[in-house]
Formats: sequence, C-alpha cells, structure tokens
Amino acid sequence: NDTDFGVESQTNYKEVRTLVNEFQGAGFKSVIWDGRDNFGNKAASAIYIYRLLVEATPAHPEVYVISRKMVLVE
Repeated sequence: NDTDFGVESQTNYKEVRTLVNEFQGAGFKSVIWDGRDNFGNKAASAIYIYRLLVEATPAHPEVYVISRKMVLVE
C-alpha cells in the first residue's frame, strides 16, 4: 500500500518532516525521526503530531489514518 508517515507542528498543523512516502509491503516497520525538518534544520523543542496514512487498495478499500502527539526535547 502507498504509505505516508510524517511529523506536523501542533501549533499550525503544517508538515515539518516527511519520513516515508512510498509503497510499503506488509510487515513490521520502524522509522526514526532525527529532529530535523524537510530542509535539514533542527526542529524546536515542542509538541509535535506524527501521522500515519495508508491508502486504500482494491483488496483493502479502507484508508487507515492514525495520529498521536509526541514531545521533542533538546
């Protein structure tokens, strides 16, 4: 399935970093965010939202979306 996993600012909900944006096969996956934005700049200490979106396919017509908060502390 096409998968999008990214980090957004809690204050304005703008994307800070895209970590995954590609087809992912079934199975366990892990992603590590290095605390940097899409331009390589360090993100400020703050509360962020990470979001996982898995697109629908003919075999699995449901779109799966999950969002959770996380804290970046330097």
